Amino acid sequence: MDGAPLVHVADLVQLDHPIGYANVAAGVRTLLVVALRKDRALLGTISIARHEPRPFSDKEIALLQNFSAQAVIAMENARLLTETREALEQQTATTEVLQVINSSPGDLAPVFQAIVEKAHTLCGAVCGSLQLWDGEKFRGLAMRGFTEAMVETLRQGYSPGSHHPCRELIDGGRIAHCADMAAVDDPVTRLGAKLSGIRTVAYVALRRDDALLGQIVAGRLEVRPFTDAELALLENFAAQAVIAMENARLINETREALEQQTATAEVLGVINSSPGNLTPVFDALLYKAMHLCGAAFGVLWTYHCEYIHAAAHYGLPLAGCGKSLDFGKTVMKRARNGNPGLIKSTGYEGAKGDELGWKHHRPTFSAAC
Repeated sequence: MDGAPLVHVADLVQLDHPIGYANVAAGVRTLLVVALRKDRALLGTISIARHEPRPFSDKEIALLQNFSAQAVIAMENARLLTETREALEQQTATTEVLQVINSSPGDLAPVFQAIVEKAHTLCGAVCGSLQLWDGEKFRGLAMRGFTEAMVETLRQGYSPGSHHPCRELIDGGRIAHCADMAAVDDPVTRLGAKLSGIRTVAYVALRRDDALLGQIVAGRLEVRPFTDAELALLENFAAQAVIAMENARLINETREALEQQTATAEVLGVINSSPGNLTPVFDALLYKAMHLCGAAFGVLWTYHCEYIHAAAHYGLPLAGCGKSLDFGKTVMKRARNGNPGLIKSTGYEGAKGDELGWKHHRPTFSAAC
């Protein structure tokens, strides 16, 4: 709730808090909670735990964060499907991009090209590119609608000057929107406008955490600014590009990459086959995340207004999981009032615990991020 991306408690025995005591009594020792967040808005959490005090590795944490990013993508797709008349066309484009990701594990070139083509088509852009940032230069990897001279210039890379519109992204911005490139006093911008003919251009950051990875560029030959909805759609495609880059990194860095890619592909397959239906998506996300991270049980919570809902859970009895939601409203009220995000749930013991199915489990304890 306070903006943290995750909460990782290596050993709850060391937590001097009633929540720590209760978790240990319930058999929980190590807890990892990752936020589901779009921009800065909290949408929910994924939490996984272990019975023994064994911290999750950096790669396991990164993997759970990757799954949380996919959950946010799925939730955003569902929102677009129910809120806009163009949602079906957008969902189709998203599905096609996800299919390219599935069929090209570790190969980013076709994924980037598909993202550029679909994003431009839906946003009414006639040209643009997907560029990666190396800390000094942007270099184009996927281009559309440009002359050979412009393509070659982007492949060689360029360093934005202090007045270049995309400088905003380097300085931490999410979007840079230039209504008319002809009015920008920057030599690199003028050269780009001359080679491409672009007048209106939008730059959307590819960002993992706070690190700039690159940008999606969408241009128009006339002066016609992009709408907020079009910029939001470009951001959605940018998020997919970041997911694809993270998948490729995991493939190249870990021995378990094949299993992880298979799990990711299966989750993406569920997203493809269940447009607008989040239940099977959340089930698949949580199951794969738990399996790959060696977790004994887990819960994916969604947060709406003042209520927490267990959208998916494994290793916990259904009845007990449902009853544990009684404290959801209290969690959010206390978090907004500045109290600790870890909130104690009412445990069930004796006959009541047996009735709810908690004979071998106790209610888990979660943290509001």
